[in-house]
This record gives sequence, structure tokens and C-alpha cells, in this order.
Amino acid sequence: MKRYLVWLPALLWAGFIFFVSAQPKEAFERFGLTGLLLSTMGHLITYAVLMLFVSLALHYGSKIPTRFVLVTAFVVIALYGLTDEYHQSFVPGRTPTLIDWLVDLAGAAVVWLFLAWRGFPRQPV
Repeated sequence: MKRYLVWLPALLWAGFIFFVSAQPKEAFERFGLTGLLLSTMGHLITYAVLMLFVSLALHYGSKIPTRFVLVTAFVVIALYGLTDEYHQSFVPGRTPTLIDWLVDLAGAAVVWLFLAWRGFPRQPV
């Protein structure tokens, strides 16, 4: 049971991203240039957090070899980012963009580099 609970933060965070992506464009337009900056930082931060949660879940809740955890997490984030952009194509006023997806990947890459620098993941004891 514990093995499945480690996925809860990643799943809840992915649900949060889905919810925010489902908001119509009008919800963000009133912020103008500040809204664009907030949107970009939002993509970067939310996908950085998702990368952290997925990395931890893969390390502690799966049988993926330790050396593949960060690569697998990054691939999962990349695919989720693509599906999120596709999802936005169905939301009024929203459109999928390559730039948003690349910012998502940048957020995941920052966490990957940080975790690798810190020596994560280590072999379980």
C-alpha cells in the first residue's frame, strides 16, 4: 500500500495543473504583461514541482532501476506537458504552444540538474 501512496503528491499536482489549464483565457487576460510573466513562471514552477514529485514516486514507488529514475521522470513530464498543451486546445480562448511546452521542460530540467547535483537518486538501503 505504501508504494502507491508515494504517487499521491504527483497525481494531485498533475490534477492541479489540469484544473488550471482548463480555465478560459479570460481568467488570465486582465493581468496583461504581468500575466504573461506569471504564466511563464507558472509553467516553469508547476512542472519543476511535478518533476520532483514524479522523481520521488518513481524512486520510492516503482521497480525502475535507480540510474533510470530521472530520465524516466523527465520523459513522463514531457509527455504530460504535451497532453496538457493538447488539452488546452479544447478550452475557450486557449491554444497549445510549443513555447509553453519548452518552458515546462525547462522547469523539469532545472529539477533534474538539481537532483543529479545532490546525488539523487541513491540506491535504496
